[in-house]
Amino acid sequence: MKKITLILSMLSVAFCSVAQDSKKEAEEIEKRMKVDNSTIPQGWSKGGTINLALNQVQTNNWVAASEKYQMGITGIATAFGNRKKGNTLWLNNAMLQMGVLRTPSTYDKFRKNSDQLLLSSMYAPQIKPKWYYGACFDLRTQVGNTLDYKRVLDSATREGVKIPSKWGRSQSFMTPGNIRLGVGAMYVPNKAFRVYFSPLTASITTKLGSYLRNVDAFGVKAGKSVDFGLGALLRADYQNKFANGLTYTSRLDLFTNYLDNPFTHINTDWINAVGFTIGKNITVAANLNFRYYHNELQRLQWMEMLGFGFNYKL
Repeated sequence: MKKITLILSMLSVAFCSVAQDSKKEAEEIEKRMKVDNSTIPQGWSKGGTINLALNQVQTNNWVAASEKYQMGITGIATAFGNRKKGNTLWLNNAMLQMGVLRTPSTYDKFRKNSDQLLLSSMYAPQIKPKWYYGACFDLRTQVGNTLDYKRVLDSATREGVKIPSKWGRSQSFMTPGNIRLGVGAMYVPNKAFRVYFSPLTASITTKLGSYLRNVDAFGVKAGKSVDFGLGALLRADYQNKFANGLTYTSRLDLFTNYLDNPFTHINTDWINAVGFTIGKNITVAANLNFRYYHNELQRLQWMEMLGFGFNYKL
């Protein structure tokens, strides 16, 4: 009887010990789960950068070069303003990129070779750790006019011909333009990465230029200025700063229109930027952008830029 009592006592102590350990482990897990994994501090956090890159190429009897010289200037400005109040995030981002190029084939005049304006805003209350739901606004267009240089060059009869500012224009502000409004869920596992999915996103494509009013362009029919779509949007953002002044930023957007070949035509925007800071304000930067919009151009568009220049943090 004493042996049985001793064994029961030992089992009781072991059970209590295991129970206490399990309770402590559960409390620790619950404590970790309550931690807000978003590293955005309470209140407003603001910032931005201005990058100006120069590049120049000069050749003389160089077989592999079609231009005697090239001179380019590219400027990129980014800004963000994020606000966290309790467990609610309000994320705002803007990017403006402008670039010009001068070669003999542009009649020694600077020709625009890069122009992008991106604005985005998201309001997202927290559901549970790492998960948010909310509404997203996004605008993409260009700022200045773009000339159809192929038409200009084909029609030129002499070097240095003066081209009227509106002649041959193919693009301008909000021509094309794309506005998206959606609701969905966002997953934020850490400060560098977040994914947003909206099964219900309105897409508005604009063609406001009067010079294209009577033609089909950018998916907008002749006689119309606006085209409406409704679909699903998947967005992934990654931004990280590594050792030795190296930074990498990436943003991928995938959108399919429920009203036009859903899940067959997928509009894609993928922006990649790598920067390496030398000293305080000198930066070597590389940008690689991919774009596919079926109604805009049924081919993959891509643009690569490599520059050495000045970088200033706001």
